[in-house]
Amino acid sequence: MPSKKQTYERPSAPQSLGVKEEQLEYGFIGKLQSLKYEYRSDIRDRASLERNFREKFNALNRVHLSDGEFTRLLYEIVTPDVYAAARTLRERNAFTRDDGTPLNYTLVNIKDWCKNSFEVVNQLRVNTDHSHHRYDVLILINGVPCVQIELKTLGISPRRAMEQIVDYKNDPGNGYSRTLLCFLQLFIVSNRTDTWYFANNNARHFAFNADERFLPIYQYADEANKKITHLDSFAETFLAKCTLGEAISRYMVLVASEQKLLMMRPYQVYAVKAIVNCIHQNCGNGYIWHTTGSGKTLTSFKASTLLKDNPANWPRTTRSCSSRSWVHSCSVTSSSCRTFLPSLPPRKRLLQRHERSDPLHHRRRPQPDQAAGGSTDRLADPAGNCRAV
Repeated sequence: MPSKKQTYERPSAPQSLGVKEEQLEYGFIGKLQSLKYEYRSDIRDRASLERNFREKFNALNRVHLSDGEFTRLLYEIVTPDVYAAARTLRERNAFTRDDGTPLNYTLVNIKDWCKNSFEVVNQLRVNTDHSHHRYDVLILINGVPCVQIELKTLGISPRRAMEQIVDYKNDPGNGYSRTLLCFLQLFIVSNRTDTWYFANNNARHFAFNADERFLPIYQYADEANKKITHLDSFAETFLAKCTLGEAISRYMVLVASEQKLLMMRPYQVYAVKAIVNCIHQNCGNGYIWHTTGSGKTLTSFKASTLLKDNPANWPRTTRSCSSRSWVHSCSVTSSSCRTFLPSLPPRKRLLQRHERSDPLHHRRRPQPDQAAGGSTDRLADPAGNCRAV
């Protein structure tokens, strides 16, 4: 059971370079408490973490597992494979109880992630046969550790926290592969003024490259593509409970062919939201503009997936044109293209005809927004009115 509730107040005065990590940590916990997270000061080791998970699991699935059943459940779900753990977290799974009856269960409320419990713990120590690690801050969703936050003081680069995470994961028998920490989806590193986040992955997709840059890492941004780097501002926007639940459940992509997790960039998330909202509100035709190399395929894939999985959209058919050569070579009268081209605004259709007759249409043309720097996302209605998303 939770211990007596504690509340940590954030420092009222600006923090100096001499602020200790402990002060930064408790200030961050106080911020999460203001966002309606529950602080669990009683969860400090592996045993208390598993005990809390067991209570949440029983309540969500309306069961009461025996000690033996819970031990078997942990044995089945804990895995060193990050991709397999990510699938288990998002899917309905099966378990056979001691009396032979089947139990279909989920680890979290996958229908509405906002309705899960959100808890925060700090200085969790996990001891295994070969490693003894302590983690600054963890966010538990229905008792499952889903986000790890490593904090450094202002004078230390967040890259040091990234290196620490990689070192922990490289330890043989580490807590990430032998305990419930295998379900971690996101890592966040910050020195209070500079905050980054990145997805968890298996070792082959989780290492520094030759330039000692960890890829891919992200800084959060608003709809105008303005970076949100301060830890408090980041918490208010990205770590709001429903926003974090959506980021994990809707805007992370599990790539089966490569067995890895991808985190969508902020502007891709806003573009997908704009597409889905436009269709739900019957706003007519439209298009999203992404500059070269900014992830058009991933944006279109995720938008199509969300539309397909929403029962309200049935029996609509979602079509995606993913091959540039196919789009360029097909004719307007081709039956295979007829379902795609009429959805474009008239001006766009004329432009596409012109490009097919222009032998130089493959040449990359500079865009006005690219000159200003950054990626630009646009949603336009059939009349040609365009607004940034």
